[in-house]
Amino acid sequence: MKIDYSKIPEHCQKGMKRYIEHGIIPGDFLQAVICNNLVESFARADGTNILCLFDYACFLYNEIPTSAWGSEEKMMKWSEAKRTEDLPELSEDDYRNGGR
Repeated sequence: MKIDYSKIPEHCQKGMKRYIEHGIIPGDFLQAVICNNLVESFARADGTNILCLFDYACFLYNEIPTSAWGSEEKMMKWSEAKRTEDLPELSEDDYRNGGR
């Protein structure tokens, strides 16, 4: 899946990318956007983002899997799944040594 992060303001691209690719929960504004909370998105937006909320909606709808956005529950499930994916696989020896 190739995601075009350039469709959202540059200063929020890294936060969105960390969330989508690694499950790292972003700041309050991006959380509101990801959870599809319109009022909270407007309340938390800076001067640039308030003008780009339509761009965020298009970005989510066209670029991001539906399982990654739309509610707080979806955001948390996505985050947990991605963080689990990022865990290194441990060998049998690693388990015997407590993962060290």
